[in-house]
Amino acid sequence: MKHGSRRTEKGRNRSGRTGGVNVHRRSIKSRYRGICNGIAVFVVCCLSFALPSVHADVAFEKLEGSLRITVDGKPFAVYVWNDPITTRPYFKDVRVSGGEVQLTRNHPPTADDIQDHATYHPGLWWGFGDIGGNDYWRLKARVVDAEFVEEPVGGIESGHFVVRHKCLMNESDEVFCEQTCRYHILQRPTGILMICECA
Repeated sequence: MKHGSRRTEKGRNRSGRTGGVNVHRRSIKSRYRGICNGIAVFVVCCLSFALPSVHADVAFEKLEGSLRITVDGKPFAVYVWNDPITTRPYFKDVRVSGGEVQLTRNHPPTADDIQDHATYHPGLWWGFGDIGGNDYWRLKARVVDAEFVEEPVGGIESGHFVVRHKCLMNESDEVFCEQTCRYHILQRPTGILMICECA
């Protein structure tokens, strides 16, 4: 399913997409000193039937190539930036508040999971289909080299981090642009709010 597509001045169909959420890119600024085109924002709200604990802590645990995120000591999601197969950063194992129910498919899919696009759909992610002819959605071009501009900082009812990546050209090691993403995880009375911004 495709939403938020538009025609550019060159007649090419471009859309910014996320896993399960398609995002219309408001502007395209191609060829500007290696800075990625467009700005997109998406918001994910994860709800549970039971109210979360008051003043729950948001915490991060940095692992090799990934970042484990917990809320009130319960798993919420894992941010992955160093996957040699799904070569763009993503959130996997996203759960409702309390951690009892997983919202996204297992990644990689288990035998009991739907196998459709096993490497394309890891959970939640930025995946632009066309930035200057480079295709990050279909993994023809890679997103590499995570640099934490702001290290993960947790706390009572909120946590955040900012990461910058290099976006390479199709089937190449040549850098096309850079992508900076800011993530906020907020505890709310009805669940967990994750705000994601990318430029």
